[in-house]
Amino acid sequence: MGVVRKEDGRVVFERQGIGEVRATEAGRMSVEFGNLRTGMDPSPLFKGLPDDMCQAHHYGFVIRGTTRWKTKGEDIVTRAGEVFHITPGHIPVIEDGGCEWVLITPTVEYQATAEAIVRNAAEAAASTLSNTASATSSQVDPNVTNDSATVLTSVIAPAPVPTTPGESAPW
Repeated sequence: MGVVRKEDGRVVFERQGIGEVRATEAGRMSVEFGNLRTGMDPSPLFKGLPDDMCQAHHYGFVIRGTTRWKTKGEDIVTRAGEVFHITPGHIPVIEDGGCEWVLITPTVEYQATAEAIVRNAAEAAASTLSNTASATSSQVDPNVTNDSATVLTSVIAPAPVPTTPGESAPW
């Protein structure tokens, strides 16, 4: 496998004030470096997968924050400093305050899940754009692209936390 560096990963999610996720392949494994500064529940993005949940095995390490892995049974909570193994049949929910992690997943499983996420994000974005266009009768912004990173950011990322003048953001 060699050495895998965050900088070598391609950006699969990025939004200023929200965070970034990078991924790269190393042999038959995919390595994901994530850093989200706010809570997020991506449940709708797993629609269409068995049980509407991620079907990949994940090994990982939580650097900062907390992730709750929703399962059909009891939820699993991973916190900063913990190494984990998650089996198929889960949804990763980033708790309030955000989370930073490293995730290692078999590439075949990672790609199958990513395809479903991108498809669901694109459908949700198209529906949102359609509803907005119908409601306002305006044209779609030509500066908006339809790549997976843009689609994902528009669907699963909440708005940044506002700050009062003179106060810094919590991240």
